[in-house]
Amino acid sequence: MENSRTTKSIVNSSVALITQIIITLFQFAMQTVFIHTLGATYLGINGLFTNVLAILSFAELGIGNAIVFSLYQPLATNDLKHIQLLMNFFKKAYNIIGLVILVLGTLFTPFIHILIKGAEDVQYLRIYFMLFLLNSVVSYFFSYKRTLLIADQKGYLSTLNTFLFKLMQSIIQIVILLLTHNFILYLVVQIVFTLVSNFHISILANNVYPILKNKTSEKLSKNDLDLIKSSTLGLIGSQIGTIVVLNTNNLLISAFVGIFFTGIYSSYMMVVQGILNIINQAMDAVIASLGNLAVEDNNEKEYQIYRQHLFLSWSISFFCSIYFITLFNPFVTVWLGEQYTFSMNIVFLIVLNFYISQNRKTPLSFINSHGLFTKAGIKAIFEAVINLIICFILLIPFKMGISGVLLGTIAVNLLLNIWFEPWLVFHDGLFRKIGWSYFVEYLQGALFTLIVGAVIYSGLSCLSFSPYMTLLVNFNVTTLVTLSTYILVFKHDTRFKVIASMIKKTIMLIKRKFS
Repeated sequence: MENSRTTKSIVNSSVALITQIIITLFQFAMQTVFIHTLGATYLGINGLFTNVLAILSFAELGIGNAIVFSLYQPLATNDLKHIQLLMNFFKKAYNIIGLVILVLGTLFTPFIHILIKGAEDVQYLRIYFMLFLLNSVVSYFFSYKRTLLIADQKGYLSTLNTFLFKLMQSIIQIVILLLTHNFILYLVVQIVFTLVSNFHISILANNVYPILKNKTSEKLSKNDLDLIKSSTLGLIGSQIGTIVVLNTNNLLISAFVGIFFTGIYSSYMMVVQGILNIINQAMDAVIASLGNLAVEDNNEKEYQIYRQHLFLSWSISFFCSIYFITLFNPFVTVWLGEQYTFSMNIVFLIVLNFYISQNRKTPLSFINSHGLFTKAGIKAIFEAVINLIICFILLIPFKMGISGVLLGTIAVNLLLNIWFEPWLVFHDGLFRKIGWSYFVEYLQGALFTLIVGAVIYSGLSCLSFSPYMTLLVNFNVTTLVTLSTYILVFKHDTRFKVIASMIKKTIMLIKRKFS
């Protein structure tokens, strides 16, 4: 069982990592073409409408995560009938959610201009928004079957599906932008590929699980419905927190600073999101294993996995944060031009947000795998309220602009998330006291990252080269110093040795798969 779980996790992670790297490279190419053909204002509109639709997705209420949690037990016991009933329920729920989002988005369309400052000359705003809305709505049809593949540790099938269709979509969108400069055609292509991708994954899931083809009039038992209802009610709060904290930045920047700066912010966040997507694809593949482990109820083994997962998350945040500090502005200068760069103060706040978010990955993964949705949901409501209050205070009386939006997110993470989420996992999931040593270790990791990053940045700031040479020198120096420092400090750490062993095992497995 353990070897099977590990092998599946490595296969899922490897496929996800390779495909996401390729998709991210194509997205960078498309973003480059986008900004040079349509400009930063349209890039800001693209980012803004994406966030608006993410907010409307609140109608999903977390049902997807609740059903994933419900699937772990029947998958572990191979209860096919139970799986069929859950998926039938999931299908009906997602069809209703898609229709609700369509209605809410249509009602909101006449007022979309309220959120935009500095786009008075842009035509067809409402048409653009309706196309974004349609893409969001069609994403709920057929896509529910991806959930079963992921929960059953066959996520690589969903990953390959996404990869192939995203790749084709990106190529066609790039060609359309270069030939026509037409934003409407660009959005229509997106809708078509979303629908076709979901239809293909539905056929694939039916072939893997033939029972999904069978129709049944049976309904879920009251116990199942009560479990989904309980988990969903808990997840409503989490949905509110996630939406407010992660998806309102573009809205606030657009409304209070301007749509042009929203476009610049979107460029920076695309770099961060590209890295996060690669990381999350690699790490999310193990979440199904965590859920299966939680079913087996081995708390001591799970605690050791938690510590290993946490160290891996921190290691990623350590390297990425320092790379961002030293490479962000040189990269954007080479990529888009110096006129699209932010000051280092704003860059530092973006990187700090990334560092904190990446280190939340482990407790959030274990909260989901244990179904600790109710308390996490209550916390998330407080999180949303605090975040908005701080943002509005910094934006209106203090007029801090983009810095105020970022500081609001940082503040709520420091005040609430970095202590509550680990406490919840330990108290209700691992059933042990968390202890002050946990937070001392967190602080040590943050200080280590800050010191190493500050030393490298200070040294590189004394040098002056052309933009391309600056990017090359900064990358090489950052790689040399961070890697040597990291190995020197942690080479005797058991967690480091486990990571090194995992990397070797992954490479060997990939070689066997492709040899």
